[in-house]
Parts: sequence; structure tokens; C-alpha cells
Amino acid sequence: MIKRNILCLLTGLIVLFAMNDLSAEMITYFNPGVEPDGFRGIKWGQSLDSVEGMKQIGVEVSDSGSMIYKKERDRLKLGYVELEKIEYYFWKDRFSKVVIYVKGPANWKGLQEATFERFGRGYQPESTKEDYAWYGNTTRMLLSYDEKEKRGILTMFSREISILQQKNDW
Repeated sequence: MIKRNILCLLTGLIVLFAMNDLSAEMITYFNPGVEPDGFRGIKWGQSLDSVEGMKQIGVEVSDSGSMIYKKERDRLKLGYVELEKIEYYFWKDRFSKVVIYVKGPANWKGLQEATFERFGRGYQPESTKEDYAWYGNTTRMLLSYDEKEKRGILTMFSREISILQQKNDW
């Protein structure tokens, strides 16, 4: 009888964890209908050759060897927010990630407000830190502020390519 109860309990826990993983995969923190599929007209997975004006500025070793580019004549504004820089990442010549930097508290607040207004508030793991995350079906997004450096960073990346990069690292 005790073995049967333990077996039922273990089965229940396994089902609960499986349901938790499944529901976590289905959760999206983006406002309905606004999950991005890229950035400024460049779609996730789009080939580097099809994007004009890209100039390589580095390689990200920790990102499975992604090549980092800047776009010539890129508009370093997002609404009224002045951007410090925008980095475009291509993995195996496919657009995989964009990182947007702002400097100073005013630009941070502007970026934060614009991001919340467009995409929703996202998920904030710790209420005392300015870190937010959005999980969608195609896009993951992170927004954070480093108080010491007075720098905000918005990172958007392809969920599918990120999974492939992780598999490639193993």
C-alpha cells in the first residue's frame, strides 16, 4: 500500500513538472499581437547578404561565434530616445540578435517607457532590479539597466536560432 502511494505521488509530481514545463513554453509576456519577428525590417534568420550597409565590428565568442555588425547610416534614435549604439548579430550568416545601448538615466527611462508601452511590462524576476524579460514563440527580449555604468541595454533575439546555438555549443 505504501509503495503504491509513493508511486502515485511520484507519478503526480512528474505530470506536474511536465505540465509546468509545457505551460512555461506557452507563456508569452508580450502584449497580444506585438511580438517582434526581427528588428527594423530585418527578420530573424534573414541572410546577411540580403541586408545592405552592414559593417563587421567584432566577433562574439560566447555566442557560438556570432559576427557583430553595425548598420551604416543607422538611425540612433528610438522615438525621442537617443541610442548610444545598435549591434546586429549574425550567426552562420543569419540574423540572430540585436543589442541596443543607451547611456544616461533620461535615455534609460525613455527606452524603458517605450518598450513597456509597445510590448507590455514583461517579467521582472526581482522587484529591486531594473531587469525585465519577455518570452514569446519566436522572440526573447531582455531589458536591463546598470546603475553603476548608467547604461541601459535592450537585447532581442531569435528563440529558434538561440536553441540551435546552444545545441552547437554542446
